Amino acid sequence: MGSRCSMGGRSWLSCGLFVLGLWCINFSWVQPLECSPAILPSGVSEILSSRQHGFTITSKSSQFLHSYWLLHFEAAPFLGSSRLQLWAWVPVPPHASELILELKDHERAQRILLDTFPIIFSSYESEGGVLLEIYCLLVYWMEVVPILLAEKSVSTEIPGAILRECSRTQDKRDAVLLFVSSSYAQPSLFHLPYVQEPFIPDVEQLLLSPNHQEVDRDQVHLPTQKLCHLQDQKVNLYRASWGQCIVAPKTFSFPSCQGNCLALNSELLHSNFECYKREAPTCSRLFQVCSPIKARLFSLMVQDDEHKMSVHYMNTSIVEKCGCS
Repeated sequence: MGSRCSMGGRSWLSCGLFVLGLWCINFSWVQPLECSPAILPSGVSEILSSRQHGFTITSKSSQFLHSYWLLHFEAAPFLGSSRLQLWAWVPVPPHASELILELKDHERAQRILLDTFPIIFSSYESEGGVLLEIYCLLVYWMEVVPILLAEKSVSTEIPGAILRECSRTQDKRDAVLLFVSSSYAQPSLFHLPYVQEPFIPDVEQLLLSPNHQEVDRDQVHLPTQKLCHLQDQKVNLYRASWGQCIVAPKTFSFPSCQGNCLALNSELLHSNFECYKREAPTCSRLFQVCSPIKARLFSLMVQDDEHKMSVHYMNTSIVEKCGCS
């Protein structure tokens, strides 16, 4: 069997990975990973099984046109009848080098251009078809679809930056392979997780409940770093025992608001100082609370079947800015 690997400059993904993907296809291993409720933490499993908040991304078709693989996806919310038709013109070097992304919804009669990127996906070609590594494309859809569903906007600045950063990374990470072939009407998706050990326990606690920090009463003269601020916390799902069930994101920051809020009035400030020296139990009423004033939606992507991914909105948000109130 003749075959060819095209890595697009990516050193982290070897041709052996694509051989593994092709081997899975030949043996009809098209079922997603076994991620039963027994494997997932109960809180995460409950959110994923409820299917109340989120959307699906389904691979619909593919065809080869003029040095491009034209991939068609459909995004649909769990609840509601809205549909987004998404297209990705994936370049095949050397005659094409620009990834072109397009959109169509029920309000638009024709497709509109979302964005273009000088990005080439890794691929593996054989006589049976082509495997395209589209992990970064799915991460892009994961970010842009909520914007399009909620705002009907085509502003993709932040998702575009995420796609560029994802495509540049040289680190080991998960891969999602899309098998495209003239013999199959609907392309198949294969999630190949990357796992790091040893596993870290209780990673899910950061995802399921915000961290509430109490005022540090031992600090009287509070340096700048002890005032209300955003405290960054890193989460690595590669090192969670259930992390292989999650497609994206796998590493991210999960900041929390920490620190104290001092009264601005000088008289109150002096009162606070004296109160804390006495360790009086009523001191907290003199302080405002350090809490989030800007946050964004946090979600997880999992694979449903060989053609579909689901993006689930979690019960918590990622804090972007803190303030006193």
